[in-house]
Amino acid sequence: MLAIQASTGANALATADGVRARMAELEQGFPPDITWSVPYDTTPFISASISEVVHTLAEAMLLVFVVMYAGMLGCGLMLLEVKRLRAGGID
Repeated sequence: MLAIQASTGANALATADGVRARMAELEQGFPPDITWSVPYDTTPFISASISEVVHTLAEAMLLVFVVMYAGMLGCGLMLLEVKRLRAGGID
């Protein structure tokens, strides 16, 4: 059994890809009855987490845009009303 753990700050996705690529190369020299496997892999969780963060960030940016647009639209209407009141157009 061989355990590989990335050091602190290392890119876990790149490390896992590199290990898999190297093991595929080394596997060609293995005896026929020897195989290798990855019993515990955290990279799917990391990939899903990154995907969710990107999705959440996009949602947040959209919501900020909508709120700012609505706020600016409200301010614009308010400024138009102030202009109308100053011009003596009180209804």
